[in-house]
Amino acid sequence: MQACVRRLGRGILPNADRLMQQFLTICGNPHKHMILEDVFLAVEAVLNAVGQDFVRYLDAFVPFLSIALEKHEEHQVCTIRLPSFEKLNLSSCVR
Repeated sequence: MQACVRRLGRGILPNADRLMQQFLTICGNPHKHMILEDVFLAVEAVLNAVGQDFVRYLDAFVPFLSIALEKHEEHQVCTIRLPSFEKLNLSSCVR
């Protein structure tokens, strides 16, 4: 998914809501451990593609990001999530 989103760039705008809904559903799944890294990479690709328009997903996504950051023992996942968090922080300042 990440590669598709990156390739489409802002062209994903018409489908961004559906994509984010699916990604958030996966984040909320208790059996997500195997694919959570991929989901965060895909969400980061959406963030890069839609830019400031990502603000509309912040309220739904930030709780999952916060939970993920609390699991600092999973260092491979945290290194992926931290750049996303910095971009989200910048996006939220633009509100």
